[in-house]
Amino acid sequence: MKPAQFVRLRIPGITIACAAFVGWLAYLVAAWVDSRDSFYFRLMLSDWDSIAAFAELFHNLGPLSMLIAGAGLGLYAAVWLWSRPRTPLRRTLTGLCLLIVFAVGGIIWLASDYKPDEGTWVEPDKEEPEGSLYKTFQSQSIAGPVSYLIYLPEGYDRLPLKRYPVVYHLPGSGGRQGQVRFFLARLRRPLQAALTEPMIVIGVNRVTDAGYQDWPDVRLPIETVIVRDLVPHIDQTYRTIPRREARALEGGSMGGMGALHLGLKFPEVFGVISSLCPPLPGGPESAWSLAAKNSDSIRGKTRIRLLRGTEDRPLRRSRAYSAFLRHLGIAHEYQEIQGAGHGIHRIYEQLGDGQVIGFFDEAFKNLQP
Repeated sequence: MKPAQFVRLRIPGITIACAAFVGWLAYLVAAWVDSRDSFYFRLMLSDWDSIAAFAELFHNLGPLSMLIAGAGLGLYAAVWLWSRPRTPLRRTLTGLCLLIVFAVGGIIWLASDYKPDEGTWVEPDKEEPEGSLYKTFQSQSIAGPVSYLIYLPEGYDRLPLKRYPVVYHLPGSGGRQGQVRFFLARLRRPLQAALTEPMIVIGVNRVTDAGYQDWPDVRLPIETVIVRDLVPHIDQTYRTIPRREARALEGGSMGGMGALHLGLKFPEVFGVISSLCPPLPGGPESAWSLAAKNSDSIRGKTRIRLLRGTEDRPLRRSRAYSAFLRHLGIAHEYQEIQGAGHGIHRIYEQLGDGQVIGFFDEAFKNLQP
């Protein structure tokens, strides 16, 4: 290979590697900023949606940049080896470099084509924990059935004129609608001791681990199914108090993130949010952006509780988010549970039944049907 040809072939590899390296550095900077108290960084910026999208881009760009840099360096190495006197060893190394380039290209192609599975709208496990009932309804959004669990308080059938507030429990990643059993177990004792007012509880079908927002490229409109189909179905089928202040969202981990997402995006539907150990990523649909965008509809109108275990990794970010809400003038309850890690079980145990349920009892106090 002539020197001029080598230079011409070398340029694409160097360019790709350098561009990817710059992207990787940007990712490291974004990750460092994210590890700090990002609230104060965000205060310097005014366009919340653009900044959130920008930060999310760099977070996604980091691993991708590493792959692209590997492909660029592999291409550069292959061209360099090909330009040298050919020996069996160099030919083997050239082939390995090209194999790396094609393998990385395949990984990038597969990653770009990722879509979450379409999930299971009807939960096959029909167990009815803690006195709940397994039900299905016909969703207009997916033109098919969707399952859920419902707990009706004692005396529901004996008091045909009484109406009740509703708590929608969102399972975390890997959980099922039956995960509502942990919340119902905490509710049972205060009800038996007449320490709380009765309420209806819905165990929402998680469907998939893709979260609680609609995915535009797949048939997975879980956000729409919950807000536009499930809530109206519950109000029309059971004796609820069909107002925002009588509807609550409760969830841990992915369910906690879902509670914030749905409650902050649809403040006209939900008036109470209880979020336990939620991930708090950035992005246009994140809890950061939605709180800023809908702050006027949330401020003084929505009751919010944020709970995080002190052993949970994103503790600093939770503190930043609480500070962010205070900056927006959004009143909320923020509590760190000593010794608790990631998950609702230890948080429930540390709080005790009275505090777990007391938040909802206080929120639903003095509700008029």
